[in-house]
Amino acid sequence: IVSSELSAGSIHKYSYTDHSPLTAHNSLFYRLKIIDKDGKFEYSPIRMISNNTDGMISIYPNPARDIVTVTHPSTNSIAQLQIIDMTGRILRRTTVAISAVQTNMNIKGLPAGKYNITWSDGLINHTQALVIE
Repeated sequence: IVSSELSAGSIHKYSYTDHSPLTAHNSLFYRLKIIDKDGKFEYSPIRMISNNTDGMISIYPNPARDIVTVTHPSTNSIAQLQIIDMTGRILRRTTVAISAVQTNMNIKGLPAGKYNITWSDGLINHTQALVIE
């Protein structure tokens, strides 16, 4: 089962649950068609939803040069993504919004080498290796 929620303004929230997601794919793409009472409609932004059953993060491209995209579990709270060098220093940090499942991180200026990207919401932590060319 894959679920996503989307806010439209400050009042309306829309959600969708796919009870039969494609199991051969780790990432699935969805959008909602929002129809008003007068028949007018608009489409939500396309959302990529992680279908990783193990809850791990994935990074692409890897190896990377300028920007890396991290697909991660959604969360009920604010989460942190960090790039950490092999000595344990935090080199980059970004806050992940509630229900986000994909975050881009700028890695320009970091020297070539091996790093770790960690995702943490305070309860659950995931780490994945990253190679910068």
